[in-house]
Formats: sequence, C-alpha cells, structure tokens
Amino acid sequence: ACSDTQLERIWEISERTEKLCMTDSYVDCPLYEQTLWVGDARNESLFGYVLFGAEDIALRCIRLAAESLERYPMAGCQVPSSWDCLLPAWSFLWGMSVWDYYFYTGDKAVLSQYWPKVKKNLAGAFGFLNKEGLYSAPHWNLFDWSGIDQNKDTVFHNSMLMVGAIEAAIRCALVLDKKEDAKTLRQKMAQLKKNINRYWDAKKKSYPDSIHYDGKLSPSTSQHTSFLSLLYDIAAPSFAKDCIKNTTNPPSKMVRIGAPFAIFYLYECWEKLGLYDEIFRSIRENYIPMLEAGATTVWECFPGNSYSDELTDGGPTRSHCHAWSSAPVYFIARVTLGVVPTQPGGRAFRVSPWIKDLDWAKGTVMSTCGQIEVSWKRHGKTLYVDFSGPKDSDLKFAPNTSHRGLKLVINGRPR
Repeated sequence: ACSDTQLERIWEISERTEKLCMTDSYVDCPLYEQTLWVGDARNESLFGYVLFGAEDIALRCIRLAAESLERYPMAGCQVPSSWDCLLPAWSFLWGMSVWDYYFYTGDKAVLSQYWPKVKKNLAGAFGFLNKEGLYSAPHWNLFDWSGIDQNKDTVFHNSMLMVGAIEAAIRCALVLDKKEDAKTLRQKMAQLKKNINRYWDAKKKSYPDSIHYDGKLSPSTSQHTSFLSLLYDIAAPSFAKDCIKNTTNPPSKMVRIGAPFAIFYLYECWEKLGLYDEIFRSIRENYIPMLEAGATTVWECFPGNSYSDELTDGGPTRSHCHAWSSAPVYFIARVTLGVVPTQPGGRAFRVSPWIKDLDWAKGTVMSTCGQIEVSWKRHGKTLYVDFSGPKDSDLKFAPNTSHRGLKLVINGRPR
C-alpha cells in the first residue's frame, strides 16, 4: 500500500497474475498455453520469492529444465515438451535461475546438485561460438516481442545473455569452491566481452542487432543491446554514456522494448545504475493504460506496441494474463520498500526506501527466513521508517539521496 493509488493497483493486478500462473510449475498464462516456458519461469520465480517465498515451485522449474539437458545441448525453452526447439535466451536465463535460487535460499546442497547441469548448459553454448567468437546458431533467437532484427543465426543479445549466464556460473563455482572452473569461465567471459565490443558502431552509438548471413552487419539497432551490455558489464567505459542514453532516451529509429518480459532486464539495468525514477516513470507509462482498459491482470505485451498487432489481429495484447509481466511487484519491493538482500539465504538485507514522489508506503517482503515488514511516512521535514524481520536476518538501514533534507527517525530513534 502507498500514497499512489494507481501504483497500488498496478501491484495488485501484477500479484494476482503471478498467482494465476502458478500451477505445479510456473506457466506463461492460465488459458491458451499453460506451459512452463523456461525464460518466463526465471522472472516468475524472482517475483514468487518476494511475494510468497515460493521456493518449491521455483526449484521444480529448475529441475524440469535441467532434465531437458538429457535431450539437448542446452536447456530447452519449454519443458516437458516434444517440440524440439532451442531458444538460447531462455537457456541462458535458466543458468541464472540456479544462482537466483541459491542466493534466495542459501541451499548449497541444491547448488551442488545442479552445478554439473549448469556446466553442461554452458558447454553446449560454447559449442555454438562462431569464428568471430559470438554465439551463432539457427535457433529461435527471440528475446522480446519487438522489431529486433533477430531472425538470424548471430544475434547480439544472445551473446550478451551468455555473458550473464557465465557470470552467474562463476558465482556458483566460487560458492562451491570450484576455483579452476571459475578461472576458466572468467577467461571465456572476458574473451566473449571483447568479441562483442568489437562490433560497437561509433557512428550509430550502438551495437547492431545481428550479423546477416552474407556477413553484413544489421542496419537495425535496439535498446536491448545497450541495457544488456550495461547490466552484464560488457560495454567498454567509453561506450557506457551512449548506452545509458539509449536506455533512457533512444534515437527515433532505434527499436524499443515491446513486452514486459524484456523490460524487467531494463529495470534491472536502471536499478544497477541508481535510475530508480526511470523505473517508476516507465511502470506508470506502460501499466496505467492496462488499468484504464479495465485490466485485472497484466498483459503479455504493452498497449500500443505496433509489433504485437501482427500477433493479435490488431488487439491490444496476445495474452491478457501473463506473469512474465509482473515486474512491478519485484521493483516495488526493492525500491519503494527498499528491501534488498546483501547475503545469500536471507542472512542480511539493506533497507533503503526510495521515497521521491510518495508520501508513505508499507508492505511485506518474503525471505527464506520469514517476513520482512517495512513502513515509512514523510511528515513535514521528517521521514519515519520502521522495519522488522526474522531474528536470523540482519537488517540494516541505509540512507539514500531521496532522503536529503529530511530528518530521519528509524524504528523510533532519530539518526
């Protein structure tokens, strides 16, 4: 709950969508597919952790995708399935989801159990590197329902997501004391970043979307390569300023995000950069039209996405209840309530509410150790913040720039 009733309503319909897409696994939607899509499940698991502490369903999704590695060189895109299709972005996100599960639960035994599968998933990906050292394969190279030039073998967002998967695997290796594996993966990741940065277009101030079959670079550019390159520390320092601009104020001809799935990764990028106001500007811009249309759940595509017209015969979206779109619950917890884990297994959290244009907010975030409750209100020149959590969790308040000029009273004590 908060002083912005529209933000409250966005949270409510996002939370309801997550519930409706939880069966024996996460599914993309409760109506026309009811399928465990592996990339969708990565996002949905993160949402389910903070909403419900839903560890069991996340682990089931991880296990089902891991079993697909008995059939494929990389994790399958929907499981179980008789459809022989690889969607590399989803395979890479599966690897990240293993780290997510460990970081949320602190369960080292599960991490150890799935480590061989994490390695196998990446080994399969390394087998698809081309002579330029980029991921390249005739798979379904989707990342977003948008106009990205992605129907080619060599699509840059795949290589960037591969960097993210390697980075997650390095973290896993270090927890498991697999130092040699971590060293090898670091070397491969550094080389892959170098190979990607070779294709930065200084004139367009962007990466291309893809490389065509004749070897020519795609004339198309998109926001996606800019925010992924920032999120996974790929962009060289000299590119970073232009990449940030592409995420916040893209050129008129640059392909923009079309669906709330991909925008989750843009929001992750903005959170990393401290651009919290951008997150909430975008949430309001993209989700309030759903409210105005009378939506009680969040949609697969954003209203006004011209690309989705091809999928929906001119309708506003394809699926009206799609949990990959429930990102607001995740970022409201992390930004508005300010609850961010700083150690695995719910052992420690930073509490730093970003207050900006709100007068008050309150809510609960689930951790593996139990509920964390936060409430704050601004009264004149004083900000009152109260929070509590499990006895096994260390909660520390941290001031941020949105608190400037205010007297702080934390859990009843002036600071």
